[in-house]
Amino acid sequence: MTQYTHVDKKGFHGEKQLAPAGNTTWGHAAQITAGRYSANAQRDDLVVVWDDGHVTLHPDLDTNGVKTSALRTLVNKNTTWPHATQVTSGEFTGKKTADLLVRWSDGEATLYPGIDTAGLHGETQIRPQGSAWTGATVIGAGAFVANDRPNDVLVRWANGTLSMYPGFDAKGLHDEVKIVG
Repeated sequence: MTQYTHVDKKGFHGEKQLAPAGNTTWGHAAQITAGRYSANAQRDDLVVVWDDGHVTLHPDLDTNGVKTSALRTLVNKNTTWPHATQVTSGEFTGKKTADLLVRWSDGEATLYPGIDTAGLHGETQIRPQGSAWTGATVIGAGAFVANDRPNDVLVRWANGTLSMYPGFDAKGLHDEVKIVG
């Protein structure tokens, strides 16, 4: 597993190996997203959903890498979290740390606000089970409109269309803007 400490229009820079090739642990990481989940202002923390359903937080990658001594278990092994098909980090609710948006295999989408080293702090359903989000193949968050806050959500759908939901907040997704399709 590799971290690139800087990415710009000229490419990837500052490659740093976090886990060696051939290790048996990281092949079990089902979903990974980076965000600001610890006390500093950097978006250098990883939330990892593992194939057995446990969820971990790896804070401060530059300092700690992915050492087991630094990780925090957010959710123990279970039968629910293996159904998390996509995760993304964003600053949707205005908390001190980032939020986690999860799309589940049944089309439900949930928001976990203000995740930090103490764990998850509630859950808000954004889309119900069986929603059109069963057709979401990729989700991502960032600052795509005229602001610096990463609270806009992009969704690529199975039919090839691309949508944006600008200004996602604690009340949920708002107007869908079709970008392609």
